[in-house]
Amino acid sequence: MPYKLLIVEDDTETLLGLKNYFEKKGFTVDIVDNGKDAYTMIQDNNYSLVITDINMPFMDGLNFLSKIRNIDEEIPVIVITAFSNIDNLVLSFDLGAVDFIEKPFDPDDLLTKVREILNNH
Repeated sequence: MPYKLLIVEDDTETLLGLKNYFEKKGFTVDIVDNGKDAYTMIQDNNYSLVITDINMPFMDGLNFLSKIRNIDEEIPVIVITAFSNIDNLVLSFDLGAVDFIEKPFDPDDLLTKVREILNNH
């Protein structure tokens, strides 16, 4: 059974690019462009891993991450952002993120991290 990912990103080009990339690598991928809708999807689905941006409409990625932990304390979450700072980094890990990646990033590097996390989870 393939791993099922949820990718949460408000930039449409990045969101669709990641969906296509991970599907070509054999993953099942759901996508959504905001934290509010992503929270609903987490409640209704069983995901292997979540990749979320920080800056998004309706609910940012850090609020989304804290809400995920109310539903599932174990699901691995990778935070991606173009607005990296030490406060976001520390808060992401405090809220349970397993990795924090700055944009722009190489999709192959992200894939390596995703596989490593899933193999160790």
